[in-house]
Amino acid sequence: MAKIIKSEEAEIVWSDDPNFKKKSKKDKVELPLKLDEILVSIRLEKKGRGGKTVTVIYGLPCDHSEVKKLTKKLKRHVGSGGTLKPDSIEIQGDFKLKCGEFFESLNFKVKFTGG
Repeated sequence: MAKIIKSEEAEIVWSDDPNFKKKSKKDKVELPLKLDEILVSIRLEKKGRGGKTVTVIYGLPCDHSEVKKLTKKLKRHVGSGGTLKPDSIEIQGDFKLKCGEFFESLNFKVKFTGG
């Protein structure tokens, strides 16, 4: 007996329209970022990192391609390493104020959270 995989079922498309084009994941349309409307939260974290301090930036739409470029510019601005996580940007070290200045210079709304 053959197994039916649900992901294959979702791929079946039928249309009697001769001009029909199946949409793919590559056809995503990215809207430009409206920087004035984005509230960026910046805080320091140590928990679960062996006592090392990390600056974490929340509130950015991290699925956007511009955020990758923004992460690279931020790391260069503060002079430290870091990474882009699915829901945040992490910068190695205590750069809370430098990150705040960076985002304010780009017209983001900045909020410092935590102690």
